[in-house]
Amino acid sequence: MLKIPTKQKEFIIDFPQNFKNIAIKMSGGTDSSMLAFMLATYKKQFRPDINLHVITMDHPLKPFQIKFAKQVMAWIETNFDFKFSSHTTGIGTASGNYADEQEVLLLKSYEQHNLDGHFMGQTLNPITHEENQTLVNRWQWRATERDAENKDKLADEYEEKIKNGMTICGHYPFLFVDKKCIAELYDYFGVKDTLFPLTRSCEQETTDFSKHCGECWWCGEREYGFGRLV
Repeated sequence: MLKIPTKQKEFIIDFPQNFKNIAIKMSGGTDSSMLAFMLATYKKQFRPDINLHVITMDHPLKPFQIKFAKQVMAWIETNFDFKFSSHTTGIGTASGNYADEQEVLLLKSYEQHNLDGHFMGQTLNPITHEENQTLVNRWQWRATERDAENKDKLADEYEEKIKNGMTICGHYPFLFVDKKCIAELYDYFGVKDTLFPLTRSCEQETTDFSKHCGECWWCGEREYGFGRLV
């Protein structure tokens, strides 16, 4: 059992012995990259028998997620001396529903790799955003489904699905913490200067992925949590 204490929550990772195939929905951002790191740590220290799979979908407006997910995966594989068992990728369509297309890709991975469950690194919107004028100015561009009042409904929905025996078993350990907690995890593992710079949060439309724009909501949230962009 892997236990990680933080100010906002103590994280515990421990799978039933019959769980052998676990997937991570990975975008190459700070949250999913840390989640992949935590699962790799658990595998190395406690469950070398499990297989870790990765699922990533690009979108015409976010055509960088596969690139950065692969970059983070390569770093983790080098530092943990293991290989992810698979990387299921897809390209969304401009006219389609991105969430629905991700769900199709998830189901494909469940079928192909006999998954026992999957992890997603979704976090809360900044809890103390009122103290940060940059975030106040960009608040209207946030993803409202990540507000605290909506997360309660989301958690209940997932719990209900599990109670009813749904075969898609999702785990969302960051659901009730914000980016400051994620930054604390990077500090806890000592990877803020190594893994963090390999991740990307910026969603400004661009073909230059060598830097963050520093102006979009996602850049503001990254600075809120980590105090810097890279």
